[in-house]
This record gives sequence, structure tokens and C-alpha cells, in this order.
Amino acid sequence: MQRMIGLFTLSVVLTGLSGCSYLFYPRAGDYAMQGKGANGVETMINLTTMMEATANKAKGGKGVDTAFDDLHNQFHALNDAFCGVTDAQAKTPAYDLAVTHKKELTAIFKRL
Repeated sequence: MQRMIGLFTLSVVLTGLSGCSYLFYPRAGDYAMQGKGANGVETMINLTTMMEATANKAKGGKGVDTAFDDLHNQFHALNDAFCGVTDAQAKTPAYDLAVTHKKELTAIFKRL
């Protein structure tokens, strides 16, 4: 029994530390591919643009609907896009803009 608990704990830790994976949100990978840019920052900007359009669609919805589900997956794709940003890209104004958009969209997502 102790061995099973240890294996379960190890699997949870490895899953949690996997970083940029789409284990729990498999459609997020599709959105990440749709928003793929020339570099990490362009990908983030593309994803925020997609999220803004989806957030406008999700405003009038009630409960869990397609637009809200899409926004949720896009949100996870955006969070994972931060893994593709290099240190040099993180020092650019475009990265700062993407971070600002992420904060705004996080607030919108939480309200929805």
C-alpha cells in the first residue's frame, strides 16, 4: 500500500512539474499551433488576439458553452507560450505588451 501511495505521489509531482504540456487541456495544443509565430513573443501576441475575439463571443454566454471552453483552452495555450520566450525576447517592449494583455485577459477570464 505504501508503495502504491509513493508511485501515485510521484506521478502527481511529475505531472505537475511537466511545465508546457497539454495533458489536462488537449485542445490548448491546437490553439498553440494556430497562434504559432516566428518567435515566442509573436506567438503570445497571436494568442492574445485570438483570446480577445473569443472573450467577446463568450460575454453573452451562460454556464459552460463553446466560446468559454475555447477561451479556457486558449488561456492555457497562452500560459504555456511563456515557456517559448527567450531571455532576449523577454527584454523587448512586445513581451511587456503580451504580459499586459495576459493580465487583462486573466481578469476577463475570471469574471466569465
